[in-house]
This record gives sequence, structure tokens and C-alpha cells, in this order.
Amino acid sequence: MNGANSYVSIPAISAYNFSSAFSVDLWFYGSPANGSVFLGQDNGGGTQNKWFVDYGYFTSGSFDFHENGSTYGFLSSDAASPASATWNNLAVVKDGSLYSFYLNGSGIGSQTLSGTFPQPTAPFTIGYAEPGLGYNGLIDDVALYNRALVRVRSAGTRCNP
Repeated sequence: MNGANSYVSIPAISAYNFSSAFSVDLWFYGSPANGSVFLGQDNGGGTQNKWFVDYGYFTSGSFDFHENGSTYGFLSSDAASPASATWNNLAVVKDGSLYSFYLNGSGIGSQTLSGTFPQPTAPFTIGYAEPGLGYNGLIDDVALYNRALVRVRSAGTRCNP
């Protein structure tokens, strides 16, 4: 993925219509630049329905979960510096209004946001959200769950290229 025109797009289906509990889990290689978007569903700029997971778009040096619909918010992890030249695991777990962030199996913060989760009609994309928001690097083993994971994966369970 090059963060501009090389990404994966999967047509929108009802399985991506999350509600009060879900988890997003993925592996990425190296240290992302601020403003990198890993994945999400994004109907476009401004106030349109969307959600996406990024690094440093809203809070420099932190992972963010952006949600835009009847509820708006950027939820950020604590400051985090992913290891370079290796695979890193990122998980975001939503349980009710609590969003928790995990990097390589360790908790890196949580925040709350109440309201109805947006239901975008856009495709689910990996490595891209909207023009100017993408990821220039490797992403692998993306998993979406319709429940809050109790245990998340940790580093050391993935081989380096």
C-alpha cells in the first residue's frame, strides 16, 4: 500500500454495521507516519458518516479511532511508539461507550464516547479512508469482530518478512 492509490476496498455489507461492542485487530509493519490511516469505512470528508483507525491524524504520536455520525469524536490512545523494522499488532476494542487501545498486547489507553455508532454505506477499506488519508506500508491479518475481545494478540506471534 502506498497511502494514495494502492489499497484494498471491500463492498459495504451489514456485517460491518457495528453497535455497542466490536473489536478491530490488525498487524502493520514498522513505525507509521503521523496521519496514517489503517482502515475504516468513510463516506467522505466533513460530517458524513464514517469511522476509521489511524496513527497521529488527530493526536500526534498516538493511535486514534475517529467516529462521525450522530456522534462525533476522535478517541486517542496514550502516546505510543511502535517498533520499527518489525510487525506490530494493533487492536481497538469497543465495549459499550468504552474504547480501549492495545499495541502488541499491552493496553495503551482508553476513552469513552456515548451515542449511536455511525452506519456508513461506503466500502470497507484497508490502507485508505478519504483523499489524503492513507497508509504507506504493510498491513496484514485484519480481523473485525462483532464483540469486545477479552484477550488481544501480542508481538512475537508474527514472523518478520
